[in-house]
Amino acid sequence: MSVESVKKIKDGKRFREILAILRKHQFSQGLTPAKLRAIFEDLGPTFVKFGQILSMRSDILPQEYCRELEGLRTDVTPLPAETIRRIVSERYGRPWEQVFSDISPQPLGSASIAQVHEARLVDGTQVVVKIQRPDIKLTAERDIKLMKRAAGLMKYTPIGSALDFNLVLDEMWKALQQELDFGVEADNLEEFRACNRDVAYVTCPQVYRELSSDGILVMEYIGGYQIDDAEGLTEAGYDLDEIAVKLVNNYIKQITVDRFFHADPHPGNIRVRDGKIVWLDLGMMGRLSKREADLYMGIIKTLYSNDSLALTDVLLSLCQYKTPPDRLEVGACVDALVAKYKSMGMADINLGAVVTEFVDMLNRFGVSVPASLTMLGRSLLVIQGMLAGVSPDTNVMEIVADYIKAAASGPDAIEAKAKSVMKQLLASGDRLTMLPEQASDLIRKAGSGQLSVNVRNSCSESEFEGRYALVNRIILCLLDCALLLGTALLCSLAAMPHFLGMPWLATVFLAAAAVVSAVLIVRGRKKK
Repeated sequence: MSVESVKKIKDGKRFREILAILRKHQFSQGLTPAKLRAIFEDLGPTFVKFGQILSMRSDILPQEYCRELEGLRTDVTPLPAETIRRIVSERYGRPWEQVFSDISPQPLGSASIAQVHEARLVDGTQVVVKIQRPDIKLTAERDIKLMKRAAGLMKYTPIGSALDFNLVLDEMWKALQQELDFGVEADNLEEFRACNRDVAYVTCPQVYRELSSDGILVMEYIGGYQIDDAEGLTEAGYDLDEIAVKLVNNYIKQITVDRFFHADPHPGNIRVRDGKIVWLDLGMMGRLSKREADLYMGIIKTLYSNDSLALTDVLLSLCQYKTPPDRLEVGACVDALVAKYKSMGMADINLGAVVTEFVDMLNRFGVSVPASLTMLGRSLLVIQGMLAGVSPDTNVMEIVADYIKAAASGPDAIEAKAKSVMKQLLASGDRLTMLPEQASDLIRKAGSGQLSVNVRNSCSESEFEGRYALVNRIILCLLDCALLLGTALLCSLAAMPHFLGMPWLATVFLAAAAVVSAVLIVRGRKKK
């Protein structure tokens, strides 16, 4: 039997398994958050990882689904030590003993994509080895293709029009491909270290490039304490409040300055060692353009200053939409949310929840928010929840506000602002020289009574359409009255040839008046 035939048999068997699981959970009858989580768990470790990735994407799935998927765990039964050592030898093309003096038989972690072991290099250096599970790429790619086949059947079900399954699967596959490529993670580690080179209290593991490849990653061993280990950190003499402030400051820096942020900042991915916060597992990182970072900074500033008009402009500039939403209606909703948080104390504001609430509000207007915003909202929620157990009195919003104020008054910000002002002055130099003359001309016209001012009343699109329709009906009524008056006047002219007992021109006017009356009646009924 050929390899292709064996592959087809395996694919067919797996496809039947997927369909059986979907039928078991009555997928075609509706999809609740709990049902979606159960389906992913039954489909196996690869789909559990898919579900975890999707939990960060509230721009694709509703919030209640994302919250349910956050409970998924990727821990799986670890591969035996002999199997791990054999895989390492195969990846290097030589016995593993030539690279490592020892590989611990007990894994530090075992997930659906990879298994992590403590090890020692032949020179005695303590390291961590991340080994990708065999055939995981082929398995994941096969499952995605099979799920796309199953998704094609879903368009005939009641939930087919509610969710674009192909879009969901494409996003899952795109995110998973990044995690499957250890070369990407190695690049992320080096870039993150470079971004935080001047930050004394932040670092990440050093990567051993010469020993790493597509399916194996060798990194510096990180001991210390997990960031939510309050008892251990306190016993070691750390100030928990200081750790919380430094963590949030660094995360805001990742977003607004580096534009390269950790997309999964749960407690297991952050440790404290030798007075430094160490970020782990940089396989999935978020990236922002300068425009996006500036707009996110603008969101924080406008929230802090309670400027709902500016916040509306920033949000609509950041998002995408096929048809422009009613700006006044969006502004009213934004104003209501700003008023809600304005009445709350700074310590009671949950920044992650704020982002989530604004995303939900924009979605109701058919506005598509960028994936980076939903990832940030979810990350901020995770960080604030994590810090609640470490430093309960610490508030993320207060730290962010202090960071923004410090950044705005710092030398770099002042220099950038000065450069921006000078650039604008140079660009508008010609217009500035004309201002005195133009001001003098305005004063002269005002004194002589020649100055006129047009006042424009802004209204929403719906209000404008209503007023436009009303004006049209008034014009038609006036036209109808004029035609009827003309008919009456023409009837007094005896010299004109008659038609249907009236002067022929009067007959034409009467017919035109009847048509206009009919139009008015029809439009009136449609309005009702």
